[in-house]
Amino acid sequence: MAIGFAGGSVVLTEGDVTGDRHSKTQILHEGSYPVTGLAFRQSGKITHLFVVTTENIQSYRLSGKDYLRLELDTRGCGLRCSTLSDPSQDLQFIVAGNECVYLYQPEERGPCFAFEGQKLIVHWYRGYLIIVSKDRKTSPKSEFAGSKPWNSNKQILNVYDLRNEVIAYSSVFDDVVDVLAEWGSLYVLTRDGKIHVLQEKDTQTKLEALRLEKSIVMENKTLRNVKDENGLKNRIIRVGTRKSQVSFCLLH
Repeated sequence: MAIGFAGGSVVLTEGDVTGDRHSKTQILHEGSYPVTGLAFRQSGKITHLFVVTTENIQSYRLSGKDYLRLELDTRGCGLRCSTLSDPSQDLQFIVAGNECVYLYQPEERGPCFAFEGQKLIVHWYRGYLIIVSKDRKTSPKSEFAGSKPWNSNKQILNVYDLRNEVIAYSSVFDDVVDVLAEWGSLYVLTRDGKIHVLQEKDTQTKLEALRLEKSIVMENKTLRNVKDENGLKNRIIRVGTRKSQVSFCLLH
C-alpha cells in the first residue's frame, strides 16, 4: 500500500496492513511538491510504483532489496489526472497535461496524444481512455491539468479508443463530480445528484455505426512525428473534436 501526501512524501507499507507484526512501513519518497497520483504496475514478479507530483514523474522498482528510482519526466499533473492502462496498452502510466496526454513505461516515456483542454478527471475503462475536461474555448490556461478552478460548470466527457485513434463517445455534462466503473458500465456522477450510465454497445451495433461514420473518422485523424525539446521522437495523435457515439450509449 502506498500513500502520497501534499507535503511531497510517499509512505510504503508492505505485508499485512491490518497488523504491525506482519507489515513494514517506510518513507519511499521525499520531495518538495505535492503528490497527485500513484499507481502500482505488476509485470510477472516485478512491481513498479509510479509517483507523479505537480512538477515531475518518477518510477520505483520495488522488487529486490534496493528500490531503484528513475525520474521519467520534469512535468507533472493535478489531482485525478493520472491513471494506469490495462494490458491492451501495455500497462502504461497515463498522465494528462493541458496540451497532451503522455504515456510512460517504468523506464521511459512513450507516445503522447494531443488532446487539448484543461483536464479534470482521467480514467481507464476496458481499453478506453476517459477524459473529463473544460471546453478549451473557455478554459483558463494553467501550468498543469487540474491546477485552477473552473469558470463554467459545463465539462466535456470524451471516451477515446487509442488503438483505433477515434473518439468512441463524446458528450457535455453539468459539473461532473466523478466517473466510476462497475457492473460493466460507466457511471458519471454530477453535482446535482444525478447519475448518468454509459454502456458499451454490442459489436454489431458498433459496426453499423462505424460504416455511417467512416468519413468522419477519416476526417478526424491526423498522425505526425515531431521532436521535442530533447530531440526525442514522439508519436502525437491528433483526434478531431466532432462528436461520435460509435461505441457507447447514454442511459438517463
